[in-house]
Order: sequence, then structure tokens, then C-alpha cells
Amino acid sequence: MSRFFTVLSLLILALISAPAAAEEDIFKVGVEALNGKDYHFAVACLNEVIQKDSKNVRAYNFRALAYLGRAKWAEAIKDFSEVIRLDPNFPDVYMNRGHAYFEKKDYEKAIADLTTAIQLSPGDSRRYAARGNAFLEYKNHEKALKDFDEATRLNAKEPQAFIGRGDVFAQQKHFDKAVKEFSEAIRLDPRSFDAYQKRSKVYEAIGDRDKATQDILKCWKLRPDILSSPVGDFYWRHFWPHLPSSNSSTPAIDPDVFKALGNMDDDPDNIN
Repeated sequence: MSRFFTVLSLLILALISAPAAAEEDIFKVGVEALNGKDYHFAVACLNEVIQKDSKNVRAYNFRALAYLGRAKWAEAIKDFSEVIRLDPNFPDVYMNRGHAYFEKKDYEKAIADLTTAIQLSPGDSRRYAARGNAFLEYKNHEKALKDFDEATRLNAKEPQAFIGRGDVFAQQKHFDKAVKEFSEAIRLDPRSFDAYQKRSKVYEAIGDRDKATQDILKCWKLRPDILSSPVGDFYWRHFWPHLPSSNSSTPAIDPDVFKALGNMDDDPDNIN
């Protein structure tokens, strides 16, 4: 039995003898598990809390966040909806439920929730950036760009807004503008995998194979796990067909290959 489940068993026993105090203890353990990304155990703890108190808004909210961590979108939406029923003036819940709808590709409902989140808290740049991404999926470039612009107006250091604008310009084939936006996102967040990956695709589209290669190498330095993924294997074969496939039976790719191919620094924080 794992340490967490041993703790949960003891807390459940305590819940029988001292309900109020033990319920709060189980809640705290659940939140600790959530923060430690042990989403299954977090759900187990919060299930116990909700079973004893079906109106515990905090427990529904944190269980919904744990479901998000497990990519259980429908379960997360159900819990966020219960939070909204119990407390309809909580803007973060609308944003989080909007995220779950977005992942389910229900962009209309995502936009509706994100709009409510903006109405409740209009000064948060993240909400505009998130809604901009939903509009982008609808191919509504005008509204997407308007939201991304508002996000950068509210917070000039919001990398997701610049990535979003880069996506708009890339879809419109304004490649120079797209490169500029992705580059600004990288300046703000030098460890942004998404910005490097998306900029590499733009460089590839305009025929700048050298810069595309450098960006892909930086992606792999940030996320070496993608080497063994289908995406990683595609890029490996696409850019370096003369080298063994990353999914072949050849020995694991030595980290020095990155320096050989990309002349990259050993310090993972120094990737520009």
C-alpha cells in the first residue's frame, strides 16, 4: 500500500471519530497530492470530503483541477459546473471550465465561459489569451487577434498572447510577422517549447531549413522525451534522413548529437 493511501486510510478512521477536523485534514492531503501531480490520489481524497459534505465548494473545485490533470474533461466540467451552481461569481472556475471545453473541442461553450470570466475579472490578460485561442480554432482571426492584442495591452509580458498572434499570422501566411511574434514569446520565456516548435514550422514554410533545424534542436533540448515520440521521429526523419531514426533499433541517441548538429551550449537554461 502506498504512503498516500496509508495516510488516507488513517484519515478516514479519524473522520469517523472527529468528522470536522478529519475532513479538513483529508482536504489538505488532497490538495497536497494535487500540487504534487498525484491526481489519482487527489481525487480519492476529495471524493471522501465530498461524500461527507456535498456542498463543499473547495473540494469540487480542487477535484475538478485533479480531473484536468488526468485529462478527464467531462468529469472536470461536471465538477466545475457544481462549483458554479454553488458559487456563480468565481471567475477562475469559468476559465478552467472553458479550458476543459476547449480540450473537448467544444469551442462555442469555451468562448462563452471565457467571456463570463472576462466579465467577472476584465483585467486578467490570461483570460483574453485563452479566448483568443478559442476564436483561433474557429478560424475567426479578427476576434482572435483582438483578444491577443488586449492581452498584451494588459500584460506586455504575456508570452501566450504573442504565441497566439504568431499563430494568427502563420495561418494568414504573414510569415515575417509570425516569426516576430514567436521570437518575442521566446524572449519573454526562453523555455517555451511551443514558441520554438511553431517558429520552426514557419522557418520551414519559408525555406529557411537552418533556422528551422536550430529551433527543433532547442525543442528537443527542452523536451528530450519527444525524441521517442511519433512527432519526434517524424522531425528526425524529415530533417536528418541520413541519420538513424530515433525509433530504430540503433543505440540511444547521445546528447552530444545536439551539440554536433546545433552547436548548442551545455547549459539547458542558455538556449538562445
